[in-house]
Amino acid sequence: MPNYLKIKSILYASALFLILSGCNDIPEGRKTISRKKAKPATKHLDITKPSVNYKVVPGEKIQFDWQWKDVKKADSVIWFANKNRITRLNKGDKVIVPTNLPVGIQHFVLHSYLNGQQSNDQVLVEVLSEITPKKSNARIVKKLYHDPGAYTQGLEIHGDYIYESTGQYKESSMRKIDIETGKIIDIINLEDDIFGEGMTVFEDKIYQLTWQSNTGFVYDVNSFKRLYEFVYPTEGWGLTNDGESLIMSDGSHRLYYIDREYFTETRKISVYDNNGPVSRLNELEYINGKILANIYGENFVLSIDPATGKVLHEVDMTMLKTEANLPPKADVLNGIAWDAENKKLYATGKYWPAMFEITIKGLNR
Repeated sequence: MPNYLKIKSILYASALFLILSGCNDIPEGRKTISRKKAKPATKHLDITKPSVNYKVVPGEKIQFDWQWKDVKKADSVIWFANKNRITRLNKGDKVIVPTNLPVGIQHFVLHSYLNGQQSNDQVLVEVLSEITPKKSNARIVKKLYHDPGAYTQGLEIHGDYIYESTGQYKESSMRKIDIETGKIIDIINLEDDIFGEGMTVFEDKIYQLTWQSNTGFVYDVNSFKRLYEFVYPTEGWGLTNDGESLIMSDGSHRLYYIDREYFTETRKISVYDNNGPVSRLNELEYINGKILANIYGENFVLSIDPATGKVLHEVDMTMLKTEANLPPKADVLNGIAWDAENKKLYATGKYWPAMFEITIKGLNR
């Protein structure tokens, strides 16, 4: 064997020795990765009642039952809903569903405990609303001018002006408008391939959605200049805010809470009345701790509890269409704006020649 091959072999052997011996030289307290298979978690029970997608109504009783798996009985079984502890259970118990549970598909989890060891099983259950929405009619206080060329998507009052987002390709815009006269003070026209949607004013910025571009725009409310863009994964329909988060609709029965700095979803709620989920949630307004929502294509708006997603109030706005003297081009009711300082509420529609100051008993009076 040539000398250089001997040297190479010696170096290789020395390196291998150092590597193997180094494997045992582990600093004290440092954990190593085990190659052993992880043991499956112990499961004490299987839920048999309620069944998957079982519908429950808050305030009514629901029965829980299960089969024991590897034990005859645990020390205790506790019901959790959405990570919140509800009550301790015995097999076959019928217990009342709390009225403060959010509506929609919820995780009902049974935690069982035996000798300090916990296991769990869960089932998805649909929580309906126990509330039959109150029904009332809006009352017209004043009829005002509205640009019949504006396909209204979002409407909001800030200071002495109304801010309006309009839609349709090649027609979309963001507008600053005099409340009393309807005169356009300033306007930003969107690109021809952008379909404008809902908007809201949050402190010194205007946030505007677009329909299917997955892009929103942010403007300075004082200079009325576009500052930057943001993105989101769904369609954009309506937008409002509660003083902390943006609240967005996407045409479904869900409302999304969005962080206004990072534009990430922080929570979402499902919206239900006593018949089930309510979809086509469109233009939004936040009024006195409640969310007011247009339902696309309908002549009413809903008042929604943001804590639970339950519909509390349904307001018929049909009389607005009659009083607006709508031309053939006019489209559906859409656009609600709340003047918090003066306790005034406004509503209009797409291509409507009129906007109305209205009152809704129990909401703004």
